[in-house]
Amino acid sequence: LIPPPLPKDFEGKGDIVDYNQKAVRYQEAHFDYTHNQAKYMLLENGIEHHMLFDYKVQQVVEYDILHPG
Repeated sequence: LIPPPLPKDFEGKGDIVDYNQKAVRYQEAHFDYTHNQAKYMLLENGIEHHMLFDYKVQQVVEYDILHPG
């Protein structure tokens, strides 16, 4: 899995509220053109899904962090 080429440095954050599903999602995206890296985080139902894209070595690292309660 190789992500598409990066734009210049960019950071985006946002909340998504779905009243029908009774769910709230928070997401962040960081693009670092200088270091050829991108980070994406999605928080939903107490679980953080992280994806780190390293374009220099063409590698994607994915991991989850659980927040019980």
